[in-house]
Amino acid sequence: GRPRTLGAVAGLAWRHEGEVLLNPPRALLARLDDLPLPAHDLLPLGLYSGPDVRAPAAMVVTGRGCPAGCCFCLKHVLHGDRVRLRSPESVAHEVALLRRLGARHVYMQADHFGVCREQVLGICRHLHEANLGLTWSCSMRVDAADEELLAAMAEAGCRRITWAVETANEVLLWRCGKGTGPEQVEPALEWARRAGIHNWASFIIGLPGETEATIRETIAAARHWPLERTVFELAVPRPGTPLWEQALGQGWLRPDARWEQGDASGPALLDYPSLSAWQLEQWLERAYREWALRPGSLWGDLRQLAGSPTGYQASAGWLP
Repeated sequence: GRPRTLGAVAGLAWRHEGEVLLNPPRALLARLDDLPLPAHDLLPLGLYSGPDVRAPAAMVVTGRGCPAGCCFCLKHVLHGDRVRLRSPESVAHEVALLRRLGARHVYMQADHFGVCREQVLGICRHLHEANLGLTWSCSMRVDAADEELLAAMAEAGCRRITWAVETANEVLLWRCGKGTGPEQVEPALEWARRAGIHNWASFIIGLPGETEATIRETIAAARHWPLERTVFELAVPRPGTPLWEQALGQGWLRPDARWEQGDASGPALLDYPSLSAWQLEQWLERAYREWALRPGSLWGDLRQLAGSPTGYQASAGWLP
């Protein structure tokens, strides 16, 4: 059954006599549970930490794909609109394995954690019953949250959610295909707070239609909402995403920019007629400065330090 030539290997890109050839794509694996678990025992878990997370820490992939249409997301390239999820039993088994290896914290990685409410509740049920003494965190959309779900997550050891808010402007959310509204943010934050979950959030500066007024709106909302940490990023047009195609068609790409050098922390790759790349970079710095200088920010950090079950570690680690 082994292919006799490279041309028979689906999904392969290869070179033949100087020509780059792309074979037909490989079909996506239907059942993620059929994949073997990662060899976590071969990794130096003691070196993995992150903001508010002490080593050893690890990451567990709970699913792939997302039905949403966010124009900037790489799911368009990797998974399309198809959603594939691991079973709660498989996820809980991997978390238990990591705990035996000494992990103190796990980040639940998915394109859309919470896309299937029953999967999340199943994971929570198994983790609660196992009583592993391990905490975990995740990223979520605000429209995936409800009070019962967040209470179950907290009971199962969830200690932090990074909410993918992106912007506080309703028009920008609609234009980028996010499918959420700013009015959904505060209820989600309040339900999490009541459950004892720390609220973080991520925002994107430079989405299509962005103006200085909409950036100010987002910064003001981030300062107003009861958040303990925020991440501000620049919009990055990655090849294959709708944002990339739109930027090419509209001439928004910075002339001297190379996409492979693009990073959410800069330099900016988008250069709008009314909002230049340089201005986007300046607004990114200003967003962090205004967040850091918001009223009560130092008190909030000290309160988190005193109440965190894992201790606070200021680190630029890999764990979100």
